[in-house]
Amino acid sequence: MKKLQMRYKGSTGKKHTLSMSDINEQLDDQTVREQMTAIATVGLFEKDKELLYAQPLAANYSETIITPIFNDEELVDEAGVAGADTSQAAADATTDLEDPATTPEDTVPQN
Repeated sequence: MKKLQMRYKGSTGKKHTLSMSDINEQLDDQTVREQMTAIATVGLFEKDKELLYAQPLAANYSETIITPIFNDEELVDEAGVAGADTSQAAADATTDLEDPATTPEDTVPQN
């Protein structure tokens, strides 16, 4: 997924990043600068008496690549609670591991 990351200097000199997802990836320099300036001009974003996005500094597209290792979200969603009962999946995995045809005892020659 690509994001538009806009770097600003805050009113106290600190740097802040405003990120947006689901963006038009074909925006040109002028358009992004104009919109960043508009955000700075409105001055809506303030924290601890600091205007966060006071001066536009830079903008770039950033892409995140996600490589899943496992995903139990469907199991949790179906059960409605975290730690859903996955005993059948665990039993299936254990059965595969304990298959007598693949145990080390079967591969050791008998004297």
